[in-house]
Amino acid sequence: VSGTVIASSGFSISQSLDVSGALSATAGTSTFTGTSTLNGTANLFNVTINGTSLILSASSVLGIANTFTISAGSLNVSSNKPNTVIFNGTGAQTVNAIIYHHLTLANGNTKTAAAGITVNGNLTINSSTTFNAGSYTHTLLGNWINNGTFAAGTSTVQMTGATNTSITGATTFNILTINKSTTSNVVALQN
Repeated sequence: VSGTVIASSGFSISQSLDVSGALSATAGTSTFTGTSTLNGTANLFNVTINGTSLILSASSVLGIANTFTISAGSLNVSSNKPNTVIFNGTGAQTVNAIIYHHLTLANGNTKTAAAGITVNGNLTINSSTTFNAGSYTHTLLGNWINNGTFAAGTSTVQMTGATNTSITGATTFNILTINKSTTSNVVALQN
């Protein structure tokens, strides 16, 4: 897709969605079947994986404005890093309990965890947006960036991995566990 495309109905991708311009969907379901790949930035409405996998390419961005459903297969964020999934609907959204590389919660309202989430990169809560963590254990290997609101509930946030990371933004955790791979790794508290 080159140029600007705005979709208002659903479509299916069975191999590759290459976006060099701007692709956004205002309605409908974008269904990825077989082994599909996303290259570039696609801001979609409803997203369904109903195949083997949806592979996010390096530097790709998958924006989801409404629901994200995995009927069959998986979201592959590990083969080509970095990549980002953004839950960017103006309404309340459920954040799937899967593995993400970078995860951004944006565009206002509340984004609620369906269960425990793993983020291999950074987790970002944008301004005017609330992340409701529920009663689950969430694992973060990158930076915690809170420019919005974190509703901790009875959740646990685990900061793990083998790199130095940081916590940015005023955040009150219910339980914060720091379990880095080596004793020389630090978690820095930013403003």
